[in-house]
Amino acid sequence: MDQEIFNFFNKQIKKDFGKTASKETFAKFASYCAEGIEKKGVKPIFNWINLYAFGLGITTAEADRLRIERYKQENAL
Repeated sequence: MDQEIFNFFNKQIKKDFGKTASKETFAKFASYCAEGIEKKGVKPIFNWINLYAFGLGITTAEADRLRIERYKQENAL
């Protein structure tokens, strides 16, 4: 099951941000979410946006902003 989730998250990260996450980062993020404590602006909610933020050391809000900017650029909005 973890492999399926990892693959799905990477597919979404590639689509939304043009990058992927490593298995190591994914495992660290899963542990981070299990703790349930928000640190450095990354919400401990298990989804690909927060995984991307966690991996880059940016906030969830910043990752969301980058995702929206990329979407607008790709769709000429």
